[in-house]
Amino acid sequence: MNMHGISEAEWIAYIDEQMDEPARIRIQEHLRDCAACQRIVSELLYSQGLLVEQTDRFVREFEITPADVARIVSAGMTRIRSAPEATGPEGYGIEGWVGQLRSTLTPICGSTMADISMKLAAYDAANSSVDALKEIHWGEFVSHLSTNVASLCGCAAGSLIARTGAQLVEAAA
Repeated sequence: MNMHGISEAEWIAYIDEQMDEPARIRIQEHLRDCAACQRIVSELLYSQGLLVEQTDRFVREFEITPADVARIVSAGMTRIRSAPEATGPEGYGIEGWVGQLRSTLTPICGSTMADISMKLAAYDAANSSVDALKEIHWGEFVSHLSTNVASLCGCAAGSLIARTGAQLVEAAA
C-alpha cells in the first residue's frame, strides 16, 4: 500500500515513532494539508491506544508476566507453522482463504481483534462484509487487513498476514 507517496512501512514507523527525523518531518508536513491522511493517522493512533489499554488490562486482570506473553506468542506461532497449507480455490475458495487468515491471526491477536480487523478490511477493500468478499477483492483485502493488524497487533503480525495472504494466492495458481 502506498498512500500519497508514503509507503505502508513508513506509516507504521510513523505511528510507532520509529522513523528518522527527515522522514517524520516529511510525513508531518503532508499531514498538515491532507485531511484523509489525518483521519487515518487519528484512527491508527486510537486503535493503538485501545490495544495498549486492553493489553494492560489483560495483563493486570490475568496476572500475565512478560515470560507468559512470550510463551503464548511462541505457542501461537508454532501452531501457525504446523498448520496444513491451504489449497487453491477448488479446495477452499475465498471462504477457505478467509478461514486460513482468521486461524493465522486469532492466536496472535485474539478472536475479537481478528474479527474486527477482518470486518474493517472487507469494508475498506470492497465495501462489503467478509462473507461477501470475492476473489477479485482478495489483494486489496489482504493489504487492508495487514495494515489493520500491524497497527493493532504489531508489525510482525501484519507482515505475517500479508505473507500468508500472498501464499494462498500462489498455492491456488
